[in-house]
Amino acid sequence: MGCAYRDGEGVPKDQKEAVQWFRLAARQGNDEAQHNLGEACLKGEGVRKNRAQAEKWLRKAAEQGHKKAHKQLKSLAAGK
Repeated sequence: MGCAYRDGEGVPKDQKEAVQWFRLAARQGNDEAQHNLGEACLKGEGVRKNRAQAEKWLRKAAEQGHKKAHKQLKSLAAGK
């Protein structure tokens, strides 16, 4: 559901609603939702920009083997 709201697929585009769905699934351990929530925090989409929260959620996703989250963490650490 989070991706549907983020992208406006079948529902009106609503970044804040997307974040709520990502947060729900992320707290339940879904690595893709953790990654999406981390990206939202990093970009300030639907939520205030918060690098610490972004890193927290990206780290949780990376720890589960999410390759894109791992790559983003490496980029953040390198200052990119």
